[in-house]
Amino acid sequence: MSNYGIREYKRQEKKRKKKLIKKRIFQSLVAVFLIVSFVGFDRVSEDENLITENEDNRLALAGEVEKSKENDLKDNGYVTPATDRGFEDVEIPSNLKIENDEYSDKLLSYVKSYDKLDAYSKPDENSKSYIKVEKGEYLKYYGTQDNYSKVKIDNKFYYVKSFGLGQIEDKNSFKVVNGVLFVDDTYYLPEDFDEKLDYTASQAATAMIQDMQRDGLSLSIASDKRSYELEQKLNESSQVDSDLPGHSEHQTGEAFDFYTSNDKYSDKFKDTDEYKWLKNNAYKYGFIERYPENKTNITNHKAMCWHFRFVGVENAIEIYQNDLSLEEYLKIK
Repeated sequence: MSNYGIREYKRQEKKRKKKLIKKRIFQSLVAVFLIVSFVGFDRVSEDENLITENEDNRLALAGEVEKSKENDLKDNGYVTPATDRGFEDVEIPSNLKIENDEYSDKLLSYVKSYDKLDAYSKPDENSKSYIKVEKGEYLKYYGTQDNYSKVKIDNKFYYVKSFGLGQIEDKNSFKVVNGVLFVDDTYYLPEDFDEKLDYTASQAATAMIQDMQRDGLSLSIASDKRSYELEQKLNESSQVDSDLPGHSEHQTGEAFDFYTSNDKYSDKFKDTDEYKWLKNNAYKYGFIERYPENKTNITNHKAMCWHFRFVGVENAIEIYQNDLSLEEYLKIK
């Protein structure tokens, strides 16, 4: 074989080996991909089974519904404390200014905005600002760190600069104990407060009604969230379920009136299987009978067997197991 032929043979042999190596690498990658896909599919299958199981476990569901995503920057670097730039002209009484404390998962109080505010996704003014808070709005408050206050708006946590917020001056307004907004004949909500239907409470009520249907029962909602104006009209017309405007639990967005067929706002509801089911199971979803017949001397409110209040699963379990009124549980009276 000539020198040229030898060189050509070596070149072809080298080329063939490269192709072989590439082929083997490709086959290896395909094998790895198939293994990962199989493991992932198996994991997804397990997750789907877990989701299905959770759908049938309404106590667990209600507990999960009550939780909200925490957006705090706990592990990823240092957050620069907020400055009062842009808030120099905002006048907040010194006794109402927000102080740094700690973030909480539980509602601590309500606060009021004294200026327009940016609501950030994280406690950092360089993070995304999703919405604007208008001056005069009332916000659910969950603590302050580095001059960023954690608030909840439409069931999501946001962070606003504390320099534009102030505490509620009237101590009889927005009474919050153990994460529960408390309303009665003493503690009230102001006329300009217009809370939406609470998302967590609504989801828990939906889950509860669906489970009742599985047991062959039928439950409907006669009333949930009401505005100050609506409560005022109902009270003026002497509706059986009305309270003084500002003193109605319906204005919290967490109270529900239930009924079946012909027992709306009636003591007849107490004789139904649906009411008996609620008495034994509502606490699993975070609800309590707010004005039971045997607690009128403590609640100072007429009995309403149809009126249930969402207080969260943990609170509801304690109230149910110890046969307490909300006043007794929160140690308000």
